[in-house]
Amino acid sequence: MANLADLVHAAQAGDEAAFRTLLEREARWAFGVAVAVAGSNAEADDVFQEATLRAWRDLPRLRDPEMWSAWFRRIVTNSAVDIARKTRRSSLAMPIRGNDVPDVAHAVEATDGMRRALDRLAPDERALLVLRYGRDLELPAVANLMGIRLGTAKSRLHRTLHKLRRILETEP
Repeated sequence: MANLADLVHAAQAGDEAAFRTLLEREARWAFGVAVAVAGSNAEADDVFQEATLRAWRDLPRLRDPEMWSAWFRRIVTNSAVDIARKTRRSSLAMPIRGNDVPDVAHAVEATDGMRRALDRLAPDERALLVLRYGRDLELPAVANLMGIRLGTAKSRLHRTLHKLRRILETEP
């Protein structure tokens, strides 16, 4: 198997097989974020297709091949937010971990309530939560993927969590 730098250089030279290999390495992560932010498998497919087209078009401008993963993940995140904004519908598929909920009925109720609450957040707010808590990324990595400063990410996360709490408190 070729190393990352070789694959990126080959893809930059127009090698579609190398580009496919790069995409395959990121597909699981990308699709998971796309579904969580955009809201459905169909919209996640649109996200992945849009991100793939952007990446292929912009790949010659990627200077550091070692940055492929972070660079592509940023494209996916931005595409997911863009598509979620366009479709104006979403549902966060952030799983509840095994022992967090005592019984199935409570789990279903909690999941439905959380989805309804998260549906009321803006796509960039959902992306922030998905990356931080759904993907367990540290805030500097989240800021990088979203293309914002760390201080901005911190303040947005604080406001988003506060907003989510208010929504959950008012949900029936």
